[in-house]
Amino acid sequence: MNQPGYLRQPTIAGDAIVFVCDDDLWRVDAAGGVARRLTAGLGEPATPALSPEGRWLAYVGRDEQHPEVYLMPGVGGPARRLTWLGPDVMVRGFLPDGRILFVSTYGQPFFRNYRAFALSVDGGLPELLPYGQVNHLSFGPNGAKVIGRNTADPARWKRYRGGTVGHLWVDKDGQGEFVRLALAGNLTCPMWLRDRIYFLSDAEGVGNLYSCLPDGGDVRRHTDHDDFYARHAASDGRRIVYQCGADLWLFDPTADRTQRLEIDVPAHRTQAARRFVAAADFLAGFKPHPAGHSLAIETRGKLFSFALWEGAVHRRGAAEVGRYRLGQWLGDGTTLVAVSDASGEERIEVFEGDGSRTLPWDIGRVVALAAAPRGRRIALANHRNEVLIGDLNSGDLKLLDRSHAGRSEELAWSPDGEWLAYPFWTGLRHCAIKLAQIATLRTTLVTQPEFRDWSPAFDPDGRYLYFLSARTFDPVYDAVQFELSFPRAARPYLIALAADARPPFEAEPKGMKRDAAAKAKDEPAALRIDLEGIARRVAAFPVPEGRYGQIAGADGRALWTVFPIAGAHGRGGHKESPGRLEAFDFETMKTETLAERADRFELAADGITVIVRDGKRLRALDATKKAENGKAARDDEYSRASGWIDLGRVRVSVDPRAEWRQMLREVWR
Repeated sequence: MNQPGYLRQPTIAGDAIVFVCDDDLWRVDAAGGVARRLTAGLGEPATPALSPEGRWLAYVGRDEQHPEVYLMPGVGGPARRLTWLGPDVMVRGFLPDGRILFVSTYGQPFFRNYRAFALSVDGGLPELLPYGQVNHLSFGPNGAKVIGRNTADPARWKRYRGGTVGHLWVDKDGQGEFVRLALAGNLTCPMWLRDRIYFLSDAEGVGNLYSCLPDGGDVRRHTDHDDFYARHAASDGRRIVYQCGADLWLFDPTADRTQRLEIDVPAHRTQAARRFVAAADFLAGFKPHPAGHSLAIETRGKLFSFALWEGAVHRRGAAEVGRYRLGQWLGDGTTLVAVSDASGEERIEVFEGDGSRTLPWDIGRVVALAAAPRGRRIALANHRNEVLIGDLNSGDLKLLDRSHAGRSEELAWSPDGEWLAYPFWTGLRHCAIKLAQIATLRTTLVTQPEFRDWSPAFDPDGRYLYFLSARTFDPVYDAVQFELSFPRAARPYLIALAADARPPFEAEPKGMKRDAAAKAKDEPAALRIDLEGIARRVAAFPVPEGRYGQIAGADGRALWTVFPIAGAHGRGGHKESPGRLEAFDFETMKTETLAERADRFELAADGITVIVRDGKRLRALDATKKAENGKAARDDEYSRASGWIDLGRVRVSVDPRAEWRQMLREVWR
């Protein structure tokens, strides 16, 4: 039974070939056939090299975390760790005196600066060879040598011709005088066979096997691969084995002929087997139900919906087909929409009842999706810098706006679903907030296009439009040298939508008594927005400037995240430190902390339920209540009292082969 694998990094000695497949080393006859597994370690082996007589097999192992040189018998058996260096290491073969040849960045300040070392098969301290920078080293007759510098794998950066392109240096007399060969292309894997130097090059577009004389003359091409690069070539002095695509090929210099080896790899294919992963480890987007009682999440490209603490989890969409993103409910609370590429292109998929349908709209690469709180309209922003409005009832898709300078990656609907706010790049450095009236498709800049404004959000009562802006220029002195910078340039702002609205930060007069009756929440009325002079009605919240992430409007409050300023190296606080969720109360005109740790949050359409992300965890909070300092606020149990949501309820199955197909298609697209 033919069981092909993805075969990599071969080495040859006599009638044996050893290669890497499924993160293990395998041995097979040089003529092909059924391969035999040599290792079953915990790490990933790499760059194996058989000794010339086939007695030893040296390779790089990671069983103890760091890549180090290991040695085992050529036919398999126990492996011994021979080095304790720590940085990057690659085995390159054996020296004429029988010692192991490897290259490493050990003792170097730069990660690409490899040097060659020799190491006895009995262990001991490695000896640094006096050749300077070395990626590959091969020996010819009478002490002749060829060195490869910058000779990484050209297939990883096809047709690269920059400053770190691979090149060869030759000491053809063995006297220590090296001359650089004037060869075209990005070169790698030099091998000295008899009177010629063989190497891989992509000088003619695709990596193939070439050879030349020691002085660089008489360049010949020996293989004709067009679909995939020839990679990882190795030789035993008589023949050359290399990888092309997922196969191994054997080149015979005597006959000047190459052939693909038929190799069966009878393995379980552990990495390709179906498995389950933790939803929290791959959590991406999340959106609460409009009523705040449920949640839709995207994890590992799959869409799930479930109640916060009760009931079963429902998976949406076809199993193991495509990737789902940006899933969320429409205002009716029963219909879900998401971006899916199951068809090969990104499309909007609508989930209604037990079925789904895909809309045939050309939407490009979607960067933002927002469902209207009322009706059946959605807004999209894509990689073409477009903002689109789609009507799920009529099937119409209309272009609302397009920028020549950047993408609108945040979309905010008004409570009545008749207006849309979004950041609009007016130039390469300036981004303003725009308002669009959906009925007329009329768009208006509501902030001056002189700053960087983002994260628009409507007040649930329709009084204000909130946003964040980097427009506070209070310079901070540097503590080391005389410099000034603006690390805290952002603040939250609001715009009064009605021209005669009460000043937002002036408290209304109150008597001694308060009406204890709860005010019923009616359906949101149509917004009144006076566009004339609206840019002059911008007001800053009375809070200090800082690093703000996003803002939203809850009942009687504005919510935002603020992040600490940390060093680039992370000392004294990681540079990606979590922020905190704060609430500004319009009644008290004060700010309080709702959550001490918050990376991001999503506010439900009810204006009450807020879902907070803290690393790999999600928590539901009441945005209208003060933060509790008692046990419930500190409780890590998954419960309504603590607010923590158990993502372990979500079972995420992974079919690696289906994922690989989707990922390759998405990267190509």
